[in-house]
Amino acid sequence: MLNSIISPDSVITAQISKSKFFLADDATFDIIDYAEVSVFINGTFKEKLTYTTDGIYTSSFIPNAGDTVLLKTAASGMKSVSCQTVITPKPIVLSVDTIIEQLSCNQIVEYNRDKYGYIISTDTTGANLNYQMKIKIKIQDNAKERNYYRLMALVTPSGNNKNYNYSYSYLNIVLEGVLSGNQNDPTNLINSGTVNEYNIFPDELFNGKEFTVVFTLTGSNYIKLGDSEPHYLNINLQNMSSDYYKYLYTSGQSLSSDGFFTEPVQIYNNVQGGIGILGAYNNNNNNNSARINLLDLYEKAKVNENNLQYSKEK
Repeated sequence: MLNSIISPDSVITAQISKSKFFLADDATFDIIDYAEVSVFINGTFKEKLTYTTDGIYTSSFIPNAGDTVLLKTAASGMKSVSCQTVITPKPIVLSVDTIIEQLSCNQIVEYNRDKYGYIISTDTTGANLNYQMKIKIKIQDNAKERNYYRLMALVTPSGNNKNYNYSYSYLNIVLEGVLSGNQNDPTNLINSGTVNEYNIFPDELFNGKEFTVVFTLTGSNYIKLGDSEPHYLNINLQNMSSDYYKYLYTSGQSLSSDGFFTEPVQIYNNVQGGIGILGAYNNNNNNNSARINLLDLYEKAKVNENNLQYSKEK
């Protein structure tokens, strides 16, 4: 079993393990730490990956966009397997427009009590920031090839901020228009009748044209007061290989199926002689990327809350 998702932003990593019968009681997989994993770039042998831990093998180099990557794996007592993919170019993002539709914050207060349980003081330590945005990303699709896109949102602190708690982050993306998956809309691109778990879509209706991706982003994030380091909300559009798209598409169908009452979904596999996935993606990292400082949003939310309280008092 071989699984590897690669990009030109980092070294190649691949996890090798033993496959199991689907009715096996144990859901864990036995890792393989003695495999030979060879990587070929554009048909030429490059190197053997180095084993690290937990069945993961890594390269010493970073691949480039446009590279055809072939992995061949051999292990004693095991059947040799191989898989191949092409690293896609960056998506072309022309502009990003963001409109804040809802914005609020709830202060988090700690109560300090004496030995009798009476409150002697309070400290405001943080706040939950809640927001809803309408975001429009205009892209230029490449007419010379089929393209597959994935929309992602991630909150990350800048620098090495250890105070940020990722467990307090919640983000939800709802695609709109032809990407909504609404079966009542004959023009939609995702007419599967299932939830688009991974916010993926092909370029079928806008091949080679400018197209605007419209979506609503709802989020809730913990803000630590007194923290001067910004926390960024990053909106990222990825261009994926067809293998990665098919894998996510079938995985999403499997996750959103009704189980016993529906046909089983076969998850896409491109590993010859085994099972797994080798896919690739390329991030949109340019000046047109959406990068929002949540501390700035928090300050705006505080002003909104103060104005609301003042209007109620009057």
